[in-house]
Amino acid sequence: MTSLEVALRGGSIAILLLFSVLCFRFRREFLPLRYAALYCLGSAAYTYSSAWPVPNRIADLILSGLLCAVPAAFWLLMASLFDDGFAPSLRKHAALAIMAAWGVPEELTHWRWVWLTDLYFAIALGFWVAGSIQAVLGFVDDLIQGRRQFRIAVLLLTPLHAFALIAVELLSPGASLAETGRTINSWSIAIVSCLGAIFFLRPHPVMMAVKAGAAPTVTARDQALLAKLDLIMTEERLYRDEGLTVASLAKRMEMGESRLRKLINTGLGHRNFSAFVNGYRLAEASAALADPTQAEVPILTIALDSGFGSIGPFNRAFKANTGLTPREFRNLRLGADFG
Repeated sequence: MTSLEVALRGGSIAILLLFSVLCFRFRREFLPLRYAALYCLGSAAYTYSSAWPVPNRIADLILSGLLCAVPAAFWLLMASLFDDGFAPSLRKHAALAIMAAWGVPEELTHWRWVWLTDLYFAIALGFWVAGSIQAVLGFVDDLIQGRRQFRIAVLLLTPLHAFALIAVELLSPGASLAETGRTINSWSIAIVSCLGAIFFLRPHPVMMAVKAGAAPTVTARDQALLAKLDLIMTEERLYRDEGLTVASLAKRMEMGESRLRKLINTGLGHRNFSAFVNGYRLAEASAALADPTQAEVPILTIALDSGFGSIGPFNRAFKANTGLTPREFRNLRLGADFG
C-alpha cells in the first residue's frame, strides 16, 4: 500500500474506534447507539484485517467475528432508528450472534469451505436489504425532518456500498481487482464514518427529536395552530379517511408539509403521522366499545367506522394503546360478554 492508502485506512480505523467508544458511552440515552457502536467496531475490524496481518490466531478470530456481524448490526441499527415500535429481543440478538459466530469456521478453514462462505454472503446481503427496507418503511409518515433526510442518504449510499463490498469479497482473495476494491472501500468507510460522526454526535441529534409522551414546547402561535388542527380533526373527523396523508391534511390546514410535521412532532410528541391519526381513531373506537347502546355493534364495524382499513391493524393498535384487546376492553367496560 502507498503511504496515502495507509493514512486513509489508519484514519478510518481511528475515527471508527472513537465513534464506537462515544456510541457505547451514550447508549442508554439513545438505543440505536449500541448497534452503531458494534457496526463501527466491525467496520474497523474489516478495514484492519483487509490491510495488515493480524498478530495471532485469537485476535484473528475476534476480528473475523466482529466483521462478520456487520450486516446484522446494520439491520438492527436501521430498525432501531426508523421503527418507533422497535424493542430489543432475544431473537434479534440471536441473529446477530449467529452472524458473528460465522466468522469462526470461515477463519479456521481459510476459504476452503466455499459453500459456507457463499451462504454467509447470501445471508449478509439479506440483512443489507432488510436494513434498507427499514429506511423505506414509514418514510411518508415520518414527522422528523432530519430522520427523513437520513433515510434518503441510507437508500442512496447503503445498497451501492453493500453490493460493491460483497462483490469484492466474493472475488479470489489474491485478485488485483479485489485489492483495489478493498482500497476503494476503505476510502468510502473513512468518508461515511466521518459523516456519521458529525451526524450522530451533534449536541442535539435529530434522531432524538421529541418522543411520544415528552412535554411539548410550543409558542403561542403553535398553540393556536394545534387548536385549529384538533378542531379540524374532531369536527370534520378527517381521521376516518383511511387515505388521509400529511399532504392532504397540510392542504386543509393551509400550511406546508414540513411545518405540519414539525408542529405535530414538537407540539404533540408524535414521531410518525400514523400514530397521530390513530390516536383519534382509537379514541372514537374506545368510546364506541364502552357505549352500552352500541353493545351489539360488531367490533369490525366499529373499527371500520373509526377509520381503520381492516380488523388486524385495529386489534394491534388497540392492544398496544390499552394493553387489552377490543373484546376484553368492551367486556371490562360493560361487564358482560357481548360477543
